[in-house]
Amino acid sequence: MVLCVVDMWDFDGSLPRAALTSLFPGVGGDAPLPTDPDNLPFQLAIAVNKFDLLPTQATPRRVEQWVRLRLQQSGLPKPSRVFMVSALNGLGVKEMCKTLKDDMGFRADLWVVGVQNAGKSSLINAMKKLGGTGGKGEPTVAPIPGTTLGLLRVPGIPLGPKHRTFDTPGVHHSYQLTSRLNLDELAAVLPRRRLKPRTYRIPAGSSILIGGLARVDVVSTPSATVYVTLFVSDEIVTHLGKTEGVEERREKHTGGLLVPPYEPERLQQFPLVPRTAVVEGNSWKMHSKDIAIAGLGWISVGCEGSTELKVWVPEGVTVTMHNALIPDYAMNFQQPGFSNLLPSKNLGKTKKLSSDSSSSNRVVGSGAGKAAAEAGPGVGEEDLAAAITSAMAASSSSSYEEDTGGSSKGSSSSSRRGGAQQDRSAGPAGVRQPIGGSYSRSSSNGGQPGRDAAGDAGSNRRSRRVRSSR
Repeated sequence: MVLCVVDMWDFDGSLPRAALTSLFPGVGGDAPLPTDPDNLPFQLAIAVNKFDLLPTQATPRRVEQWVRLRLQQSGLPKPSRVFMVSALNGLGVKEMCKTLKDDMGFRADLWVVGVQNAGKSSLINAMKKLGGTGGKGEPTVAPIPGTTLGLLRVPGIPLGPKHRTFDTPGVHHSYQLTSRLNLDELAAVLPRRRLKPRTYRIPAGSSILIGGLARVDVVSTPSATVYVTLFVSDEIVTHLGKTEGVEERREKHTGGLLVPPYEPERLQQFPLVPRTAVVEGNSWKMHSKDIAIAGLGWISVGCEGSTELKVWVPEGVTVTMHNALIPDYAMNFQQPGFSNLLPSKNLGKTKKLSSDSSSSNRVVGSGAGKAAAEAGPGVGEEDLAAAITSAMAASSSSSYEEDTGGSSKGSSSSSRRGGAQQDRSAGPAGVRQPIGGSYSRSSSNGGQPGRDAAGDAGSNRRSRRVRSSR
């Protein structure tokens, strides 16, 4: 059983496509996708971590259907299970362990894979805590024939007595923005509270700065305005203004009113390059598409017709487009100027860090910085896949010591219980778009005519202001 842990806040950026594809012979390229999970060499399950960070509109059923569709669009096989979990508060962990135990049968191995900062180690700790062994026992290194990569044997997982669990090194994705941040920036970018959408109704010629890390330009619209919603951490300050002079505003306010980064000189580490995105929408009443920035969040666009955007991100950071996960707009719209969505009680506690402060000495309350510091450099996806494949071959051809102290010979076996498959006919079967290309979708255009900004001014609400001290 392979349990792949993905971060729902950054699904595309945290999905180890190359590693998973390498584990399944014949998957990817021009090879046909497996139609039945039972025909795979082993079972695949997806643990959607940080599910509790999504807005309440994201129901488990909606998210599971969306995840299965994204896996299909990414060229990956159908998973037998998709679990909605939260390693932080234990949501869904007990149900996941029970289902895994049933699916793995009498004797089998569980391999937990994931990228850095996806919460893989935190999920394992939550499983150990459920088994009453949290903080007890050090993992042992399992020798892998033919490779120098060590996989960690994890005792105390509440599965069967003849089930073994292995933790694998976190895969490093250099195309995630989080891989380039220091501890303070990482603590601000990784959301700690439920995501709150920030919806703007803006005309062409407008730009939204997402801290000093990215920006979105509205180049053309099918009507007077379009709806753009940001799903990012509430500690990121955004700014809406005209495209003219936007880069000057970014340079002027980064490290002050516009954070992160918290030091103005860090701006030189994030030169932005444009990516063109063309969104074809069929209704201005809801979001049509999401544009995801790996390691930062995503941008939802609602329009009727064709809208062209330019998404500016640091070079090498992946930008993808997919069906909207959450079609609903925010209840209150944002106004031009600076905005964040921090709870009011936290506004007085925020402060601007001095440029000479050592970010490595700062204590991060969420644990995000500590996790990043302890994560290490990570491994490549091909190395991880080779290690797991070699280990599986070794365990299936030789005897090994069981957790109970006895020995058992023979190849490992598992009973496969494929989960109920979701109907995948809903929604267009899109294809993941490459970096640097133009994104386009075909859709019928017609229906409700465009409205101007003045006609909907009464629906705008005054946004929370950011303290100038930050």
